[in-house]
Amino acid sequence: MKRLALFAALGSLLFAVVAQADVQPGDEIRWDNREKIKGLIPDEIFPYVAEGYKDLYMRIVPTGDYTPNQKYIEATVKYACQATVDEDGVIQNFTAGEPFPYSRWAQEATNHSCDLKEDDPQFAIKLGWNYNYRWQGGSGLNLPHWGFSWMRNNGKEQWRLGQGEYRRTYFSHRADLLPETTVLEEGTEVEWAEFFDVKTPFDLRGTMFLLYRYVTDKEDDTWAYIPALRRVRRIAATQKSDSLLGTEFSLEDFYG
Repeated sequence: MKRLALFAALGSLLFAVVAQADVQPGDEIRWDNREKIKGLIPDEIFPYVAEGYKDLYMRIVPTGDYTPNQKYIEATVKYACQATVDEDGVIQNFTAGEPFPYSRWAQEATNHSCDLKEDDPQFAIKLGWNYNYRWQGGSGLNLPHWGFSWMRNNGKEQWRLGQGEYRRTYFSHRADLLPETTVLEEGTEVEWAEFFDVKTPFDLRGTMFLLYRYVTDKEDDTWAYIPALRRVRRIAATQKSDSLLGTEFSLEDFYG
């Protein structure tokens, strides 16, 4: 089953009620008043985002309209009510847009013709597919520089900083290519392909990953170049939950 358990869990989390925090537009959140944002940030990561970061600064702004690109909205309308989910949790008959209209804009744009309802027995998995096929900029992502830090001891200890380059290209379900097509290459089975390399820390410099994810139920294809071994190593799907580069992360941690 293609990421069925992950999507079901995600759907439950998205449907959970978050406690109301005592903040207003214009408020400035710093380390000394960080408690005000409790309830807006999951308890599990609050120590890392707020308590462990003495230079914390957040400015609370009014809510706004985050409606996706017009092409994505048009695709949602054009292909509304076509997508289904089979008994294994795999999406079928999906072309582009939001597969199962649940966002307010999607329901209004489709005139409520096939709204996703909370009482749908497949609600969680369908919400998960909506997340997977949300608007992500059209063609893909291009990050000439990424960086993140590994923290321990509830965010009080930063023991390693990683930096590098990341690129992702979407091959399928591309609303930005309409009206001509929704695929980058006719007949492709690739949903997206991504590449990233590591430039720091020094002992990991030159490590590279190439990953292909498919629109079918086929398992991902993943390869890694390990400088210390001077060879390309194929990573099996069963290894994606293993420790990544000697850290406490796994490859799957990066895909939500």
